[in-house]
Amino acid sequence: MSSFLYLYRPTERGIELYVNGMATLEGLLVWRPWDTIKITSAAATGYRHYGFATEREFPELKSVEALIHFLEEHDDIWLIDLAIEIVGRGTLTTHDDGECHFTLKHKKDAMAVLKKVTPQRETDRIVGTVVKYPGTYVSLDAKRRMRTFASFSDYLAADDGSGASFGKAQVPASQPKSPRMNTNNNRKKDNDEHPKRRI
Repeated sequence: MSSFLYLYRPTERGIELYVNGMATLEGLLVWRPWDTIKITSAAATGYRHYGFATEREFPELKSVEALIHFLEEHDDIWLIDLAIEIVGRGTLTTHDDGECHFTLKHKKDAMAVLKKVTPQRETDRIVGTVVKYPGTYVSLDAKRRMRTFASFSDYLAADDGSGASFGKAQVPASQPKSPRMNTNNNRKKDNDEHPKRRI
C-alpha cells in the first residue's frame, strides 16, 4: 500500500508516536537544531570503508543539527536502524529509513510533533482521529482516504483496502493530493520526496 501510517499511544514513559512513510532526516527536522542528542545505537552500511557500521564508528555528534549535517555529507550511508535521545525532550528511533518512532516526555511536545509530521490539509483530521483512538493505527493514502487498524499486522494484511474507515471519498478521483509535511522549512514538499530512499 502506498500510504502513511500514524500511531498515538500514551505510556508510562511518555507519549509514543509512530509514523510509517517518514525518512530519518524528516524525523530529525521536527526537533530544534540546537537540541542536544546522544546516539544510543546505530546500524548502517555504506559508511566509509566499513562494511557494517554502528554508533561506535560514527563521530561524536552532539546536536540535531550536527547529525543532520553528518547524514547529508555522507549521503551514501544506508541507515538500517538509528536510536537517539533528545536530551530532556524524548527519543527518536528509525528503521530502514522509512519508519520513525518518537517518544515525547510531554503531551504538548507530542502534539507539536504530530502537527509537523502530518500533511497540512489533513492535520486536524489525523490528529483528531489518533488522539480519539489511542493505540490504533491510522492510515492515509494518496487519495486522502483514512482507515484505522487495530494492529500493524492488520495494516500489512489490508492491501485490499479493508479496515474501519473514516471520511472516505473526501477528494474527487480527478484531484488526488500528495501529503505535504509541515516541517518549518518545508523541505519535503510532496510524497515523491518521502521515504524509501537513502539519506
